[in-house]
This record gives sequence, structure tokens and C-alpha cells, in this order.
Amino acid sequence: MEVPLERLPGPVLRMPGLLAEEPLTQRRALSSWRMKASLLALGALACTVGCANGVMRGPSEATQPARTVRVAPADADDDLREVVMRDLIGSFGAMEWQSAAGEAAVPVNVLCIGFGENVDPSDAFMARLTDDHRVVKASRCRYDDEGGVVRAEPSGIPATVLHVEELLVKGTTAEAKGSYFHDGKAAREDRFVLERGRDRWVVKSRTMISIS
Repeated sequence: MEVPLERLPGPVLRMPGLLAEEPLTQRRALSSWRMKASLLALGALACTVGCANGVMRGPSEATQPARTVRVAPADADDDLREVVMRDLIGSFGAMEWQSAAGEAAVPVNVLCIGFGENVDPSDAFMARLTDDHRVVKASRCRYDDEGGVVRAEPSGIPATVLHVEELLVKGTTAEAKGSYFHDGKAAREDRFVLERGRDRWVVKSRTMISIS
């Protein structure tokens, strides 16, 4: 069962002791989430009549296209997805938000779980993660064009998206892509290599694909 969401401050992201010393000059792969962040800059070019009238705002919910969300069926690969997802939660689940310089940092309380763009996990998969009260299906989160961050709906709490996708299973070995995204300055994609042990999959290596 998902707990009620409470409003938290934003919008500064901190990840203590995780990526502070990693260079931010790696190749950036523009996923669909990052494309949305990039479009914020293009929004300024659309300031014509609205700016002349002293009004500039993002698209309303009424003008945004409706999303078609697919629910991935529960299957044997969920064992593999769970291992990668828990690895992502362990790495990126300790993010903190700071409303402004000098303000106390607050832990992120919403993790949006998905298997790719507009692909939700099944209820059976979400039941595997009930030990972490912060997880919700990715369809409950939306990129806020005006604020430039991912937010949980309907509360508007700043949130982080965690995706596991591109599974390739060959016997007792497998690969998968895992990623997190909050905004254009807080995103990362990793390639996981796993091996099947006696009773579960085990991460053998993890290589960064891109980072923002």
C-alpha cells in the first residue's frame, strides 16, 4: 500500500558522498526525460504575445498531451529487474533537497519506479518493494515544465525517477540498463552485468553510460 505523500521543499539536489568527486564531462545520452528538460530552454523562444502582455507560463494540464501508460506483465525477468532496481535505490535513494542556500536539507521521499518511458511495473512487482514506503509507479510522477523537475502527482513533491530497461538475458548471464532522473542536471545511466547464482541474480559489474 502506498502511503500519502506530503509536500517537501525543493529544488536543490544533493547526493552526499556519491558523485561529488566524479567529473561531469561524460557523454550525455538524451533520454526522453532529458529531452523534456532541454525543451525548457526552448520555451523562452516561444515568448511572443504572452511576454508582450507580461505573462509567461508553462503549458497547462489541459494543453499537455495525455500519456498512454503500459503496464509490464509480471514475468520471470522480474527477479532480475528487482536486483537492479534495489541497486539503484541503494545508490540514489539517499538524495536530499534543499529549498534554498542555508536551509536544512530534507531527504527525497518519492521514488518513481518504471521500466522505461511510460511503462509501469505490475502490481506484483511493486509488492516486492513494499519494504520501502517511498516507491510509487512512475505514472504517478510527471516532469514539471515550469519548475524543471520531476514531481509526484497530485502532491507536487519533488521526486526521482528510477528505470530498469533494455534487459538482455543469455542463459546465466544478463545485461540491463538502470537510470535515475530528476532534472537535466541530475541524471545518470548505468549498464549492469549480472550472473545467475544458485537462487538469485547478482550484479557483477556496473559501468556508467552517461551522467548530467
